Amino acid sequence: MSSTKEIKMSMRKRTKTNIVNRLPRIVLVSLYETVSARVSLFSRLNGTIYTGFEIIYQEDESTMLYPLKVKLIHEDALLPYQANEGDAGFDVYAIENKMIPAGESALIRTGLQVELPEGTEAQIRPRSGLALRHAVTVLNSPGTIDEGYRGEVKIILINHGKNEFIVEKHMRIAQMVVAPVLRVKLEQTDILSDSARGEGGFGSSGK
Repeated sequence: MSSTKEIKMSMRKRTKTNIVNRLPRIVLVSLYETVSARVSLFSRLNGTIYTGFEIIYQEDESTMLYPLKVKLIHEDALLPYQANEGDAGFDVYAIENKMIPAGESALIRTGLQVELPEGTEAQIRPRSGLALRHAVTVLNSPGTIDEGYRGEVKIILINHGKNEFIVEKHMRIAQMVVAPVLRVKLEQTDILSDSARGEGGFGSSGK
């Protein structure tokens, strides 16, 4: 692969294996505690399986992959998981067992800290399977992780079901979607432009 300049990341000695998932727009980078990494991009890679610390730019698809850095801060923490290439979100795992009574909510730890690509946010959304089978969802859906936040990712689950729900360690409890954020400048004004809808609010579009 003479046209390929590989990325090599240097890191301090650790006992855990680090894996980067190949994604359409986001590359997941695992940073264990005080791991330091140096990254240099390469232009093209022909192949299907990528392990270690590789970040990929595919010129033929005009797709830039942005690093999503993830730090595991608990021994039971797992990297977010993307089931299929092209899926919008990463499944996020719990690191604790907790019972949520019917009609109540609970804050669930993930043992993760993240550093998002510049100009993005992470949205925490429900998993459809939990919603369908157990009526369990994310209370403040979608929860927002701002680009500058460096604390632990914690998820508020609410049990809308009639029975208690048990969160088990390493259960996939939500999904994380990285999305671009439009930067705006706030301008106070006394005049707004007209529109076809005008002030039509709740129910204005009909039944």
